[in-house]
Amino acid sequence: MALLGLFGFIFLSDVASVTRISSFLVGYSLDSFIRLFSSTLEQKVEAHYSSLNKNLGG
Repeated sequence: MALLGLFGFIFLSDVASVTRISSFLVGYSLDSFIRLFSSTLEQKVEAHYSSLNKNLGG
């Protein structure tokens, strides 16, 4: 997903204004966002699983 965003950034912006550092920063930001989103989702799933396991007596 981060690569998709990075390629979207490159194709939608002016090619002359895309530098290595701007591409790196966009990719790094997208990676951080995806990592934060996935860890939040993982915590929710873990809490739901624990609740379900407790309700089933396991």
